[in-house]
Amino acid sequence: HGVKEMKDGVTADLVCHVNTTTGEERVRGTATITVPTVHLLEHARGQRGDPSHDEAEGPPGGGSLVVVERSAVANFANSVDENNLAYFDVNVAKTNHPQIPAPPTFGLDATLQYWGQWRELQPERSAHDAMELATTTLERLAGPGLIVHAEQLFEYRRPIYVGDVLLGTSKMGAPLTKVGRKGRLTFLDFRSRWSDYRTGDVVMTSCMTLVAPREYETGSTP
Repeated sequence: HGVKEMKDGVTADLVCHVNTTTGEERVRGTATITVPTVHLLEHARGQRGDPSHDEAEGPPGGGSLVVVERSAVANFANSVDENNLAYFDVNVAKTNHPQIPAPPTFGLDATLQYWGQWRELQPERSAHDAMELATTTLERLAGPGLIVHAEQLFEYRRPIYVGDVLLGTSKMGAPLTKVGRKGRLTFLDFRSRWSDYRTGDVVMTSCMTLVAPREYETGSTP
């Protein structure tokens, strides 16, 4: 239906029809496909020495590159019972957006990395799984046991869109332990920043708080 070549890849809008042998239309659908090019990796290497990046959030070389795909956005929207057609229909979306947006909670680190962290876009990177790192750190501090996702905050500069290539960097906060009569609670914040890979502009920042509740053993004292 339409192909647009950009400096970082090629975007194609597809319209698909499935007909019976008698010509009766049974299925109609649309899709947008974005194929990134090697320029993404070249751009990453060029950013490593950029002093404008906030070192507190982690260097770009330690980040994750993720590609936001239409199927991932639609599947996620279905899983959280979204019924806004803008998440599913490009024609509806383009009445208010340049492309199909992702639901706000799609910005969770674990979701972004699970759906779009392509292995071939991560060479020479030390990217980690944010959720896995946070939970293993808590278990090391508090001991093995239950980990609870206590709080999640998002701050968006603009929506995440289908076709975005995002660079994410993360930083863990200092652990905090609160002691009570029955046990202790160990809290850990994990802050992330996701930027538009093509422009460098910050798209979204988030803070995830996990807590490890641990009861005292029989006979022990705080």
